[in-house]
Amino acid sequence: MMMARPHAPDVAHLSLPFRTRADRCVDDRTGTMKLRVDDITWREIDGELVILDLRSSTYLTANGSGSVLMRELTEERSLPELAQALVDAYGIPAARAKRDVAAFVDTLGDHRLLERSGARHGDPVAGPGDR
Repeated sequence: MMMARPHAPDVAHLSLPFRTRADRCVDDRTGTMKLRVDDITWREIDGELVILDLRSSTYLTANGSGSVLMRELTEERSLPELAQALVDAYGIPAARAKRDVAAFVDTLGDHRLLERSGARHGDPVAGPGDR
């Protein structure tokens, strides 16, 4: 039997360019989204978040604002709730927070890291030494 060899992970940095297609990841009924928990883990290292998607053998990195948003997305959240989390954490203008959230959610959606709805299966956040 021939087995496929895993490929080297792609590296993508979750920069925050302006994009506005984030609504495709939002549940139409509740207006919310959440982080996929199956086959995903992450760890915060020196103020950056390293996100590993075990399904695609891909890892991504995110800065401090990405870390805030990832933690928020362990529960169902709306785009306005995510933007408010950035305003609260960094004191940035709401318009900037909305653009940053849209871009971040777009990137997570592009990598299929978001779910529209469904039950939570556990906490993907790995504390120091947990994974």
